[in-house]
Amino acid sequence: MNVIINDQLMEFDKHITITDLLILLNQKTFGTAIAVNKIVIPKNQWNCYFINDKDNILLFQVISGG
Repeated sequence: MNVIINDQLMEFDKHITITDLLILLNQKTFGTAIAVNKIVIPKNQWNCYFINDKDNILLFQVISGG
C-alpha cells in the first residue's frame, strides 16, 4: 500500500489505522492534527479510521502563539 504523507511517498505492507501510522512514525499525539485527502479526521476516530492505498495525508503539529 502506497500513501503520501506530507508530500513524501511511503509504503506499508498492510492497511493501518491513523493510530498505527503515528506509532510507526514515532509521532506524539498531543497537539497533532491529521487530514486525509483534505478532510480533517477527528482524534476520536483515529483508532478506527483505516488508511487506504493512494491516500494523501497531511500530518502537522498545532502550535500556539500570538
